[in-house]
Amino acid sequence: MPGPQHRLVLSQEVIDAWAPTPAVARYYRSVLSKLLSFGIPRGFCTVNVAKGTEKVEHEVEPHVPWTDWAFEAFFEHARPGLHPPVYSALYTGQRSIDVIPMRRPAPGANAIEMIARKTGVHVYVPIHSEYREILTRIHIDHPALHLREDGAPWTLAAYRTAWQRDFTSINAKGQPTIASPAKKAAMKRLREGGFVFHGLRKNAVNMLLEAGNTEAEVSAIVEMSEQMVRHYARDVNKRRLAVNGMKKLEEVWKETRANLFGSDAASHH
Repeated sequence: MPGPQHRLVLSQEVIDAWAPTPAVARYYRSVLSKLLSFGIPRGFCTVNVAKGTEKVEHEVEPHVPWTDWAFEAFFEHARPGLHPPVYSALYTGQRSIDVIPMRRPAPGANAIEMIARKTGVHVYVPIHSEYREILTRIHIDHPALHLREDGAPWTLAAYRTAWQRDFTSINAKGQPTIASPAKKAAMKRLREGGFVFHGLRKNAVNMLLEAGNTEAEVSAIVEMSEQMVRHYARDVNKRRLAVNGMKKLEEVWKETRANLFGSDAASHH
C-alpha cells in the first residue's frame, strides 16, 4: 500500500493534470480534502494529503470598466429598455442578478435595500443624488424598477437575451435582426472592447475608491469581499501612483531640466 508521500505525489499529479481548467482543479482538490478529512476520524486514512498539495492559482476574470465613449455609444444605439438597469448597476455596484429585479424605492427613500441573491446578505445602498434624478425621471407607477418598453418588468433571462440580441444584431434563432450600419458598428466596437454588463460593477468600485472610500466602505456598498475590492483597486492605485509621481516631477521640473539640458535650455525653445 503506497505511503503518505506517494499518495501526496499522486494527488498533486492529478491536480496538475487539470491545470488547463483551474476551476475543475480547485474543485477536485476541495472535494478530495473534504473526503480525507471525513475519513481520518473514521479510520479510513491517517493523513489528509490534499492539504500538502499546492493551491490552484485563481485568476479573477478581468472585467473591463466602461469608458466614456462606451457609455456614449451604448446610450445612443442600444434599445431604450436596456438603459435603466445600466444606470442602476453603475450607481449601486450590484450584480445583474440583483439589479434586473430591483424593486422601486419608496418616494423619499434614502437607500435601495435588498437581499443579495449570491450571498444572502442584506444590502443597503444609499441613493446618489444623480441616481435619484434618474429614478425621478423614469418614475412609473409599478413596483418593479426596470421595465421593458411595453411596460412589463424585465426578468434576468429576458434582459440577457435582449442584451445579446442588441449587441450582436442576431436573434435567438441565429438570424440577423434589422439594425442600422451605425448601430452595428457601434455594438461591434463595444463587443471588441470587452464591455459587458458586469464591467459596470468595476466602474462603481473604481468611482468609490477614487472618491477616497476605504476598501471596507466600498465592500459594504457593493456587497463584495474586501479582498476582491483590493483586486479591483489595483488599477486605481496605479493611476494614483502615476499622478503622484508626475506631481513630484513637476515640483522639481525646473531643476531637472537644468540638469538634463543645461541652465539655458528653456531659452532655446
